[in-house]
Amino acid sequence: MPESGDLVYCIGHKESYDLGLSQGPMKKRGRGDRYSGGYVWRTREEAQGVADDWPGYAVYGVRARWGVDTVAPEGIGDHHHLLIDAEIVALEG
Repeated sequence: MPESGDLVYCIGHKESYDLGLSQGPMKKRGRGDRYSGGYVWRTREEAQGVADDWPGYAVYGVRARWGVDTVAPEGIGDHHHLLIDAEIVALEG
């Protein structure tokens, strides 16, 4: 497991993400043409608070650094957008 400073958190459709991760590495898409980058949260608890409102979704780790590989969106929200394509990891517990 990476150092906590090298891990941010995303939510994903549990069935789809678990299947994808069972078949090999998966990446969360970063910023690109006409795409602001995947949503990530600084803590597992923040991401879980969002996932709790989405039945069938769970929290996953993303190998990226908050504020370095991510950027705050314009406007409101406690999430950031991912700037780079980054590996998604399953979390224990």
